[in-house]
Amino acid sequence: MEKPASVAILEFKNSFDKLLRESGLPPVILEPIVTAYSNAIGRMAAEQTAAELKEYSEALKEKEE
Repeated sequence: MEKPASVAILEFKNSFDKLLRESGLPPVILEPIVTAYSNAIGRMAAEQTAAELKEYSEALKEKEE
């Protein structure tokens, strides 16, 4: 059985929280690092959405033909 998304999300959150706490870095250092990752993830999510929308639209067109 594949790991459910909810379990994967929970594990990621717990691991990320532990990493941040154990890094020893102050929030003033962590904030720009986390922001940079957040921005990159936002771009990746937008690209994924665009690709999936294109794929879905093409599948609908093929179905109509």
